[in-house]
Amino acid sequence: MRALTRLLAVVVCTLVAYAAPALAQQRASVSGHVFDPEGLALPGATVTLVEQSTGFSRTVVSAETGGYSVPNLTPGVYSLTVEMEGFGAVKRADLALTAGAEMTIDMKMQMAGVMEAVTVMAEAPLVERNSNKIGGSLSGKEIDQVPSNFRNFTALTQLIPGMTPNPAASSFEGGQVVANGTPSQGNLYLLDGMYNNDDRLGGSQGTQVRVVLDNIEEYQVLSNQYSAEYGGGAGAIINMVTRGGTNKFSGRAYNYFRDDRFNTRGHFLADGAPKPDERTLQTGFALGGPIVKDRAHFYFTIERDEEEIAGAKRFPAAAAPLARDFVGAFTVDAMNYFGRGDVQINEKNFVSVRWVLETAKSQGEGFNANTQTTDAQQWENDWDQLFSASYTAVLSDRASNVIRIGRIGEELATGAQAFFDDDIKFIGFDGRDPFSIGQSNVHPSYTTGTGGSMVRTRIRTYVFDNSFSYFLPNLWGGEHTLKMGAG
Repeated sequence: MRALTRLLAVVVCTLVAYAAPALAQQRASVSGHVFDPEGLALPGATVTLVEQSTGFSRTVVSAETGGYSVPNLTPGVYSLTVEMEGFGAVKRADLALTAGAEMTIDMKMQMAGVMEAVTVMAEAPLVERNSNKIGGSLSGKEIDQVPSNFRNFTALTQLIPGMTPNPAASSFEGGQVVANGTPSQGNLYLLDGMYNNDDRLGGSQGTQVRVVLDNIEEYQVLSNQYSAEYGGGAGAIINMVTRGGTNKFSGRAYNYFRDDRFNTRGHFLADGAPKPDERTLQTGFALGGPIVKDRAHFYFTIERDEEEIAGAKRFPAAAAPLARDFVGAFTVDAMNYFGRGDVQINEKNFVSVRWVLETAKSQGEGFNANTQTTDAQQWENDWDQLFSASYTAVLSDRASNVIRIGRIGEELATGAQAFFDDDIKFIGFDGRDPFSIGQSNVHPSYTTGTGGSMVRTRIRTYVFDNSFSYFLPNLWGGEHTLKMGAG
């Protein structure tokens, strides 16, 4: 029997090494040992973890070695309670588990006649002793307090060692992030563990579906030495953990505003020319709370983003009358919607759903970087949507499994403004003769004319991944947690 067990372990380990890397689950885990007053292993103890704000709970029983393991936990703040007949209960509260955390917590119990219950109040901070990942994370409180230009989440990356961000000059635009010199296309962006790369640009511009700053509860960046379960990228792993509902109704409303009154006069403006109008206005509202206390919760956010980023263009005198100096702007009108639901069906089954939708219309794309005159400006209409659902099953005290399915969609139309109506809705040729639209005149110092090219892109990305964890309390003289996954 022992030989069969060893053979099975070797086969499983081989499969783990051979299987395609699973998309990162980014769940937390807690493991450790339960001891009696003499420091001896205590099997059969009931270990319960409860997420303090939602009431979601997980329960396991310590093995013959006194060891226990609770994997695939949603990031949050937990309390841990150990109970066993004949012993006083031991409880430890306020355990902050971040995304991907692997915490080891040992608990010592006392005889019931000595102490009915013990609550550990002052304890040394938790330290991950089983992980060598290099990176860092920011909490929701830190995200609220740290200034971020245009409220673009890529600006947060500069606070992580080894990261070199190049945020875009807009909240609507993406931004490049370089991890320890690796190409930005090698980064993997995740939303609560769900794949969210911009497939059209190879991930170089970040996420496919924009996540607004007020939806991020934790911003985690792993720059190096992450394990195989974080497969899918050769650069940094950038995971955004979203805000969720709790047992108490709560909400937030916010406004971010600035305009040309806060900016100095542009150095290259012609003498006597007025300072151009410029402003950024982001307004959002969020609400979350319980559907059924301790069982089901929701969280919803809506944000309106209006931007007008001004600039001045100057052309050689020889370009007149086709191209003359003028003041213009890159304008954006975007709506972002986010929804999240979490349900504990029973003590062994959990379901989570995430949904993000953004619609955005823009005029003068790349205004401050190109040489296009007013009639040759590029317009864009973009629609992005992400949906993901995960199912966590607790199979036994030692085994658990997480299944995730997801879909990312994009509808992007970009090109000369002649291919759009006044509401920036893409109409294409709309029955017109292509030669009737006009021509595009491209010169070394300017581009003018109503004609030009157009591109309409449709992208659908479907995701399926599965992650299985099994705790072996006594194999070859030690404890092991086997993880196997594919995506």
